[in-house]
Amino acid sequence: MAEPINDDSPITVMEAIRRTASTNNRSPGTIIRHEEQLSTDELLEFIRLFGQERKLHHDSKEGPVTMREWKRFWRRMFHSWNTAYKVNVDVPIRPRILPDLKVLVGVLSRNQAPTNKNSAQPPPSERRQGANVFLSVTIVADDMVDFRWKDARGKLVDRPNVRITVGSCGMAMAMAIEYYDSSLTRAYYSHNNERVIKRVRRLIAHFARESTRIHGMPPPGFDVPILEEPELAAPRAQQLGMHWKEVLKTMEAQRSI
Repeated sequence: MAEPINDDSPITVMEAIRRTASTNNRSPGTIIRHEEQLSTDELLEFIRLFGQERKLHHDSKEGPVTMREWKRFWRRMFHSWNTAYKVNVDVPIRPRILPDLKVLVGVLSRNQAPTNKNSAQPPPSERRQGANVFLSVTIVADDMVDFRWKDARGKLVDRPNVRITVGSCGMAMAMAIEYYDSSLTRAYYSHNNERVIKRVRRLIAHFARESTRIHGMPPPGFDVPILEEPELAAPRAQQLGMHWKEVLKTMEAQRSI
């Protein structure tokens, strides 16, 4: 008697496909609701997309392929979807248009002077002494990062007016970088996931229309999506830190001459 298949045992993708029930006689226009309605030739066309989805799912730390992983992939692709549903086109990500990624780092030590120096009006509550101050970071040209001190409404305040309450200026900057990078990483992760899922579903819908007679031939020009990588602030900040360390070292050496 053969031993039962262990879904957690390492296998190849080809072995996972071989273990998947399939069909070789599906009519055009059949509504596909699960992977077992695909042919072996069609399943082969999903190997690279499966690899991309695994990379995203495991944050690039994926282990060996298992039957459990293969089944998880297909459950996700068919979750609340079948080929009777429309597959929407990809929407480009716009990483610069994110919510204001700022962290609370201090308070105003004095009233923030109005932008209009001729204004006799008292500052609004968010720009008065004791009001919360936030810090945000953005990446700019020439491998630089830019820190901006803001009030609760996102308007800039002067750094000398800020009393930091999170330990130090360095700690505040580290918090801003961490929040910016984690938020951007999540945004790109969600976008890349959506693109892979839509590409998989588009291919399934194509096979549903054409039937098994095309032997798994994808539509003209079809390819896996190119996953987009966020441009994070931490590597730039680290590089800038090394530059400043070198500057200080050089200045110290010049003083000793």
